[in-house]
Amino acid sequence: MNSNVQSPVRLAINAIPIRPGGGLTVLLGLLQGLRQQHACQRIEVYTHADDTSQAVRESGLADDVHAPLEGSTGPQVFLWQNTKFGRQLRRRETNVLLTFNHYLRNIPCPQVIYHLNLRRFSRKFRDRRFASVLQEAVRDWSARAALVHGEANVFESEFLHRSAVHATGVTPRGGEVVYIGLPNELVDGAAAASGGFANEPRLIAITSPHPHKDNATLLRTLARLCAMRPDVPWHLDIAGGHHRSVWAAYESLAERLGVSNRITWHGFCDHQQLDMLLRQSLCLVATSALESFAMVPLEAMARCCPPIVTNVAAMPESVGDAGIIVPAHNPTAFANAVISLYDDPAFRARMVNAGLQHIQRFRWSSCGAQFQQIFRKLCA
Repeated sequence: MNSNVQSPVRLAINAIPIRPGGGLTVLLGLLQGLRQQHACQRIEVYTHADDTSQAVRESGLADDVHAPLEGSTGPQVFLWQNTKFGRQLRRRETNVLLTFNHYLRNIPCPQVIYHLNLRRFSRKFRDRRFASVLQEAVRDWSARAALVHGEANVFESEFLHRSAVHATGVTPRGGEVVYIGLPNELVDGAAAASGGFANEPRLIAITSPHPHKDNATLLRTLARLCAMRPDVPWHLDIAGGHHRSVWAAYESLAERLGVSNRITWHGFCDHQQLDMLLRQSLCLVATSALESFAMVPLEAMARCCPPIVTNVAAMPESVGDAGIIVPAHNPTAFANAVISLYDDPAFRARMVNAGLQHIQRFRWSSCGAQFQQIFRKLCA
């Protein structure tokens, strides 16, 4: 093909592994960014989870949504992706496949792998049961195959890129970093919607019960605050978790620490609920010890809620100078950071302004533009 002739991009996105949560947020945001850039002649999305299919269809951002594996088991899904998927793409005249975290066999067009999962390149916090170990081994193999065989490997942070190289000893083909983003309208409207905080001592955590989130440190931070400043009516809002029952162990810990009456367990919250909680909070407390990129602190910045994060994984890269960074697993350090924001409203205001500047770098339109360039290179 003449290198000066630009073929139109007919993109397929393999969202079969995507479930509601962070992965679905990235999928919808990326679709929005690609549409804003008019990056593709056609975008088709392949899904498996019903909620994912519904969300993509309702977004109106894909030309077609295919769900060819309804009712299939995990092994059947794996086999289909690595045997029959390629035939489907050939029939649809797809010329670029975007997939997440894993490389697929027998695909007739270039593959772009967007790496979002640090667990593929870290053995921390893994389930040791046999079935889980076997499943993780297959996923690790597929992620490593992506580094070797994928036409383009894209990472959501420099930290994740370095972790992949360190864990595998492989220099990824076409390796580059593209940060995930926020909706343009959220970034543009953040400063205008900065009112609403009344200097109340409310903290918010948007988390899950997974071990790497280190929720024990979160609860101990609240206990330390109550001990250090008993005159202040501290309160912690915890958002996340599909059912109240998943928090049972942490509710027991809160009882033992004597802070259960200072916590509201909200469970799953939609965007409107999270917006309200973030805007009324003194700060976000993010105790996680394993993140390939920290999206929640950016979302907090867009609601004028300064984040306090750990000094590990991609947390420092994600927040830059617009967040307070403290040692992981250290409730006293977290408590001191919270108190610094509560006692000094001017300092908090400076952190809010720093956050509003920081999030200008993270837009889905920018993410879409970078992927547009990657796709065009592969189609040239």
